[in-house]
Amino acid sequence: MHALYYVPNMSGKECIPVPPCISRFSFTALKHCIMTRLLFCAFTLLFPTLSHAEQKPYNFIFILVDDWGWTDGGCFGSDTYETPNIDRLAAEGMKFTSGYAACTVCSPTRAAAMTGKYPARLRVTDWIAGHRRPHARLAIPDWTKFLVHREVSIAEALKAAGYKTCQIGKWHLGNDSKYWPASQGFDEVYGGYSRGQPPSYFAPYRIPTLKEGPKGEYLTDREADEALGFIARNKDRPFFIYLPHYAVHTPIQSKQALTQKYEAKITADSRHRNAKYAGMVHSVDDSTGRIMAKLKELKIDERTVIILTGDNGGLNGVTRNLPLRAGKGSAYEGGVRVPLVIKWPGTTPAGSVCHEPVITPDFYPTILDIAGVEGDAAHNSKVDGKSIAALLKKPDSRIERDGIYWHYPHYHPGGATPHGAIRDRDWKLIEFYEDMHAELYNLKDDIGETIELSAKHPEEAKELLARLHEWRKTMDAQMPTPNPDYDPTRKRSRGRESFSKKTEFRLKHGDGLQRSKAPNVKGRPFTVEAVFAAEGDGVVVAQGGVGAGYTLYLKDGKLNFATKHDNKGTHIVTNEKIPAGKVTAQVSLAKDGTIVITVNGKEAARGKTRGPLLMTPIDGLQVGSDPNSPVYNYKAPFPLQGKVESVHIELD
Repeated sequence: MHALYYVPNMSGKECIPVPPCISRFSFTALKHCIMTRLLFCAFTLLFPTLSHAEQKPYNFIFILVDDWGWTDGGCFGSDTYETPNIDRLAAEGMKFTSGYAACTVCSPTRAAAMTGKYPARLRVTDWIAGHRRPHARLAIPDWTKFLVHREVSIAEALKAAGYKTCQIGKWHLGNDSKYWPASQGFDEVYGGYSRGQPPSYFAPYRIPTLKEGPKGEYLTDREADEALGFIARNKDRPFFIYLPHYAVHTPIQSKQALTQKYEAKITADSRHRNAKYAGMVHSVDDSTGRIMAKLKELKIDERTVIILTGDNGGLNGVTRNLPLRAGKGSAYEGGVRVPLVIKWPGTTPAGSVCHEPVITPDFYPTILDIAGVEGDAAHNSKVDGKSIAALLKKPDSRIERDGIYWHYPHYHPGGATPHGAIRDRDWKLIEFYEDMHAELYNLKDDIGETIELSAKHPEEAKELLARLHEWRKTMDAQMPTPNPDYDPTRKRSRGRESFSKKTEFRLKHGDGLQRSKAPNVKGRPFTVEAVFAAEGDGVVVAQGGVGAGYTLYLKDGKLNFATKHDNKGTHIVTNEKIPAGKVTAQVSLAKDGTIVITVNGKEAARGKTRGPLLMTPIDGLQVGSDPNSPVYNYKAPFPLQGKVESVHIELD
């Protein structure tokens, strides 16, 4: 009679019978085989099979482009700027259509990137050293002009986990060298110091933390060189590169060959028309391509995560942010919505697009999440960002939070006044601190923020405003206060600004003037006379749009004139439609704020605003359209259906 043998089940609760036809010798071999397979299965369950790329920690390269507008790339819709490498990065990774900077200016966004915290919590709320208006309506708070050492930077968190760290390019988080990147967890530093823009993009650079290159070397190329060298030296260990390019910030300086390339490409119909700026964007793209090529050459591209984004919106007058409203410094979308591309090899679906709103503080917890690094528990308990690792796996998923927020208790040279904002899904609410009025927009239906909806949706506005106020309390956000020295007639800026000294301007259809050459209407009465033949609606002439400006335009056949003071508008319209054929229209704005419109020598409308404009508009002047941000509630550029024969502007 044969014995019946048993082998133990992994559960320990029962045995598995072995058929008696198997000998004791063959049973021993079988038992060994079965146990080996069971142990292998258990190991596999506990430790899933890893690909070669995943057996080592991920590297991270975080590229931050300065003043990079939302449409300033090929894959983001530019008709001029060529970015084949960035486009390829998006094709290999994920493009975000609702990427946001933590602030409308640079230093706060950089502080948020390094810490994962909102600028309001850090109290780093303006570009360092900021803009002072001693006689403005509000006095700005005593804010922090450096990144304090008690914050655990993303470099420090990764360095503690064995990463080699490197900072290349712009830092701009403290004037004193004790706050520069070497004190914030970076092993190697190339170019980071106090200033927010380089003295020159061509060597000699005169940057104290960057060894001088040969005369004529281009700064963006040099930043790429330093990145390639660091990658090569550290290819066999985990590394983190923070590459905040100085580009595309002013001074607008491009390599000559690239300037010539884009001068030949740009036409009158191009939306983006600045050839030098186009060359700067091109160089940033070249840098990105060289980095991607080096990773592939060293066979570490499949374990290197790349994040590419901007620090705030594009600078109006240098680039154009349409269809977004306004630009750098503004509360509107053009000031805070930025390009964002992320490639997490082996995880992000290639060529995927995500529409979920993502903001700068999210990168800190995302990097730690992907790296599997816990970081500093005390610091992390105050981190405001959310890991977007789930989005990088499934772009149509959502992040659970009650919105994203902004707080800017400052005045900006571009005209923006102190404000706060919240975006939750399709809704965005902006609160302007000078008079605490709020504006509500539906970004799904109106990405250009042309239709203000607080009166139509008062409950939505009320709820968002309450959440914004509660968030400010949570952040212990610093608010501006009434200024005892408020005087609207006195100079508002500590810096010297250059404006045209002309008092008379003669222009025609298609003419445009940059801010420095446009009429200096600040505090001055003026008259606009236009001769035109209209076949439909559109703008006759417009100056400004961000914070301040005026516009003369046709809507439904009637002549309209609107002014904007500190983001609040005054609008008057003729009772009758203008006659057919050539028309001579004149608008005068008097010292007491009286506005009079005449058509062919007869008064057609009269109204009143608070007085002359309090500042010279930032957006410049254009005849026949309003190409930048709209002065009033029409959708830019709103070109005139017809032709403007002449425009004559006189300043009193």
